[in-house]
Amino acid sequence: MDKIDRLTAIEQIRKTKARYFRYVDAKDWEAWRTLFTDDLVVDSSASTSAKLSDDGRINGADAFVAMVKNVLTDIETIHHGHMGEIEVLGPHEATAVWAMQDWLYFGPTKKEIRKADMMEGWGYYFERYRRLGDEWLICEWKHVRTRSEYR
Repeated sequence: MDKIDRLTAIEQIRKTKARYFRYVDAKDWEAWRTLFTDDLVVDSSASTSAKLSDDGRINGADAFVAMVKNVLTDIETIHHGHMGEIEVLGPHEATAVWAMQDWLYFGPTKKEIRKADMMEGWGYYFERYRRLGDEWLICEWKHVRTRSEYR
């Protein structure tokens, strides 16, 4: 890949991640699903508070989207991603690390479970991207939450 192709790939990956945050906060699950490969591999086992399954692992984009949709029922979210470290490994593969901060505001049913009105969290996303056609999609997703504060 030449420099222009590499820079173009980096910009496309940044747009994919920006859409990731916007779609999840808007709860636009159909659009959010389009950002992942069908064979997505998810690992939230290293998170301090955001395990999405008993062992933190989920296989398949449809299962992941369904799980997150269920978890975020009755929760208003605000996600920010910062300082993307994107490495293009070739014409169809890249990795990225994103610093993240999120705010979760719990509705009535979640307040009873969480015993709090909201949570603010920090951590990192470690991702692998695969280019399919003209799109860069997330094919591996690992979330490491380093700190959570409940209020």
